[in-house]
Amino acid sequence: MALKTVDDLHASIVGKCPKCSGAGYQIARDEHSGQFNDCSCMTTFNEYKKYLLAGIPERFWAFNHDHFRSDFYEKNSITIGSYYLWTDELGHEALRGSGILLWSGDHGTAKSAMASLAAKQGVENGLRVRWFSGTALYDLLLRDSSFEESQVLKEVDKSELIIIDEVDKIFIPVGERKLVRARLSEFFNRIYEQLVIVVATSNCPIDDLQDYPSDIVDRMYEWDALELKGVDYRRHQSRLQKLIKTNAKKD
Repeated sequence: MALKTVDDLHASIVGKCPKCSGAGYQIARDEHSGQFNDCSCMTTFNEYKKYLLAGIPERFWAFNHDHFRSDFYEKNSITIGSYYLWTDELGHEALRGSGILLWSGDHGTAKSAMASLAAKQGVENGLRVRWFSGTALYDLLLRDSSFEESQVLKEVDKSELIIIDEVDKIFIPVGERKLVRARLSEFFNRIYEQLVIVVATSNCPIDDLQDYPSDIVDRMYEWDALELKGVDYRRHQSRLQKLIKTNAKKD
């Protein structure tokens, strides 16, 4: 079940902690001192709360670069090195208004996982981070299109780093849903004006988005495009797990 509120998160981490029985603190080793120390569950809760409020998907909260397969590093060593150098600088004035597009023609090539590393690094560096999935952003724009005040634009105004996962899924072909297209243009223009940092993922290169609003594509050409290569790691992992289960049953 997805965690939707801070209270849900607290109940799932602190409330179920066997060390402190849900108190969130433990008595210091010297029982006579009367001092209490935060339980380790509170450290995890405080960290994950930041991710929850930023909209980072729960599946990436505990994810780190050690979880990548070795062949992923081998196929993308230069790209990954450049990306890590960039994320290390998040929070520096020089990166304001910059953007990176992580793209691959294949699905399951760790684009979202890579984006999550930037999102969490931004949070840890004190940036105001907001994660959007392409489909969710489209739905928000659809709702916003009939209102004078845009909730999406308000999110942009209070963000310093925005993640757009599968940005190719929010574009609307010319002539369809004019209000949504106008709101989408406003969204990207506001990002540009506010010098918000962007990390986006896509299943295709920018050149394949030429059928979409030209003003948006022009903004995207200002981002650095990094191609990720490899097999469908999600499918490979799924097959591997099925194989392990099958062999376990045979044994």
